[in-house]
Amino acid sequence: MPQHLPLLALNFDYYPAYSGELLNNRYEVLRNAGGGAHSSVWFVQDTKFDKNGSGDAGKRAGCEYLAVKILTAEMTRRHTAGQCREQQLMERIQAQGEHTWGLPVLCDCFHTTSPFGSHLCLVMPILGGSISDLRKAAPGKALPVHLVKNIITQLVKAVAQLHELGIIHTDIKPANILVNSVRSDRDIEKYLEQNPPEYDGYFQLPIRDESELPDINSLSLEETGERRTFVEHRRLVVQPLALPLTWDCSPKDAELINITLVDFGKAQAAGEQPTVEEFAPLGLRSPEEILHSYFGPKIDIWAIGCLTFEFLTGRWLFHPEEGETWTLDDDHLAKMLELTGEQFNDTMLNFSLRKEDFFDDDFNLKNIPDLIPLSIDEAISVYEKVPESEVGPAADFIRTCLRLDPLQRPSAKDLEQHPWLKNAFSC
Repeated sequence: MPQHLPLLALNFDYYPAYSGELLNNRYEVLRNAGGGAHSSVWFVQDTKFDKNGSGDAGKRAGCEYLAVKILTAEMTRRHTAGQCREQQLMERIQAQGEHTWGLPVLCDCFHTTSPFGSHLCLVMPILGGSISDLRKAAPGKALPVHLVKNIITQLVKAVAQLHELGIIHTDIKPANILVNSVRSDRDIEKYLEQNPPEYDGYFQLPIRDESELPDINSLSLEETGERRTFVEHRRLVVQPLALPLTWDCSPKDAELINITLVDFGKAQAAGEQPTVEEFAPLGLRSPEEILHSYFGPKIDIWAIGCLTFEFLTGRWLFHPEEGETWTLDDDHLAKMLELTGEQFNDTMLNFSLRKEDFFDDDFNLKNIPDLIPLSIDEAISVYEKVPESEVGPAADFIRTCLRLDPLQRPSAKDLEQHPWLKNAFSC
């Protein structure tokens, strides 16, 4: 029996799109592609796409089928208030034209409305699943070294371009690294034909005008004797595109991987006051984020180091835990000291707004004075996922990213030259 849900039973604040809806009088909704904490993503067909190449949005993307990222009403309000700069920073990327690589292309943007308020919509080419999706089928979520090198090489290159544009991503994580499913319009049409939309019940929306009454799932005045104040639509199930490769692909096939770094909802402009106080997921935070010290592009370099370890071993490098006498942040800082073998220097701590929360007058941790050192090499070897010959070079790359003082970390441009990445794409 189909489930009929009132509007408030939907995910509150998200835009309630439905199959066949025409967004901005142009983009027809085809599929629910998924989403995140502050947005949903929908596959659409550009009904004004000119196959001869004269259309604007379709011309910029080079295709008829696109993806629309629709922000929640709350995140849209943050844009309006200047707390979120996703559109502005993506336009900065777009201004570079074809000179960027591994970064999203903004084809169009507009606002649409729902009972929850206004929603900012960002139109982009269709990509594919994320590195998170790729890792799900892998034993222990660890990926082969050759695949990790190819992913990290492209990620570093994308970040280097971002930093040159004065953009700090701040939220580099597996779910924000998408694997491009390079498909022509014909390939996408075939995929959509072979994978028809799936539905899970119905939901109700208030009727905005009489044109909505003939909807296939609505009841008219003649049928009921009463004028309906809502219309029912079938609820689309999430159906992302399949990944173009698997975790256990050969080194040769791994060279076909093509990634794009997405989601600039928390991105910041370098050299300007941050618009939010929290950025990366807990385990990927840099020391300067915890200490409220320097803020700059090097927080992205720290995240790259953490992710390299995670992709190779299937485990978080940092998994802080709260104790009876210490906080999560205390434990996180202690683990940083243990794994890097470094100490926070006076200059960095003197810039910290939270120095006194964690350190005594001699710059030792107050609440966790006894540390148990463990090198990054040893931490990699514990999980027995990486060949012995690769442990040392991989650990050196990670160690280079994880200098405690951000001023001592390499730039993304410099990191591109690290020896461990030299034989990526070497088949």
